Amino acid sequence: MNTSPQVIPCARRAFAALAALAALLLVVCNTLGKPADGKLEKTGVAGQLRQPADATSLGPVAGSPWRLRLPNNVLLEMLPVAAGSFTMGSPRSEPEREPYEKGAEAQHRVNITKPYWLGKYEVTQAQWQAVTGRNPSHFKGASRPVENVSWHDAVEFCAKLTAQERAAGRLPAGYRYTLPTEAQWEYACRAGTTTPFSTGDNLTTKQANYDGKLPYNRNAKGEYRGTTMDVGSFPANAWGFHDMHGNVWEWCSDWYETSPAGGDDPLGAASGDDRVFRGGALSSFAQSCRSALRFLLLPSISNGDLGFRLALSSTGAK
Repeated sequence: MNTSPQVIPCARRAFAALAALAALLLVVCNTLGKPADGKLEKTGVAGQLRQPADATSLGPVAGSPWRLRLPNNVLLEMLPVAAGSFTMGSPRSEPEREPYEKGAEAQHRVNITKPYWLGKYEVTQAQWQAVTGRNPSHFKGASRPVENVSWHDAVEFCAKLTAQERAAGRLPAGYRYTLPTEAQWEYACRAGTTTPFSTGDNLTTKQANYDGKLPYNRNAKGEYRGTTMDVGSFPANAWGFHDMHGNVWEWCSDWYETSPAGGDDPLGAASGDDRVFRGGALSSFAQSCRSALRFLLLPSISNGDLGFRLALSSTGAK
């Protein structure tokens, strides 16, 4: 159960082009991706991608991608996820489901009532170092995902980035960077699918970084790379997110509970011993990369296959 994250070198937009599109962006962000009544369509990210706002703007605009420039000109890209509903968990008929704890993948309906942003890629080593000044990763590479970070480390990164961006005037009051909830993570991972993977009924090593010697449901074997890959090395899912399967496990904000609750915007258990992590990693077998697979670990533990993805939302607090 090892994984490692990678960072994708993000292409830099020409500032002249950004300036020319700035006025148009304000109009587009408030019209595209919305029906006539002005409410966000419940379709997730697909079809709503527009020119990203830059960190020099007043802040994230609902329904628009958000692009943040960190120290040393390091780019961090986030995609919007619209409100909607989905079935979390897996059906009993799904091959290789629930091998660890009965009931952990029981299906339940979840309503995501509040739009949010999620990292297009796993947090990279360059991004981590730009905020913290250090790099704990085992598999070094600026564009590889940061790994060997505990849940506490990831939460500290989110808090530090939030404080830094508020102080710089690039993050409005009430917004903060966090780990995604488990429900937010699976909603974005599935990207409208109901199959074991966002890729369908199988996952190949041309689609994700995992141990291909251990394929899913007796499918053909693939490659085992034994290292993390640069983020974005594999195709994105239907909503534009990369590496939701494999590369590194991703911490979520929730305390682990055997049967997670459904309903509106679930936050997980009120307390517990272990935190949730999702998605599979570079040394995982394909079964562990399924959209519904849930694992738990003490929040103080870190290793070479544990990383995370950043979320951004409005808390409503000033």
